[in-house]
Amino acid sequence: MEAAELILKQLKLRDLGGIIIVDFIDMDSDAHKKFLMNFLRERAAFDRNKTKIVDMTPLGLVEITRQSSRH
Repeated sequence: MEAAELILKQLKLRDLGGIIIVDFIDMDSDAHKKFLMNFLRERAAFDRNKTKIVDMTPLGLVEITRQSSRH
């Protein structure tokens, strides 16, 4: 959860936008995957920019789309 929180924080601080792929290794438990995805979606809701946590692939990759605030 610390890594997930830090990833979202860095996306905001660096104002990164586009498609971001995050590799969460060793996520074997389906319950842990669901908890992580819910955690990411809840935290992403606090971002002023449009941020969407898409889904986790079978390989443990999480796709995030985020709109940059730069114009």
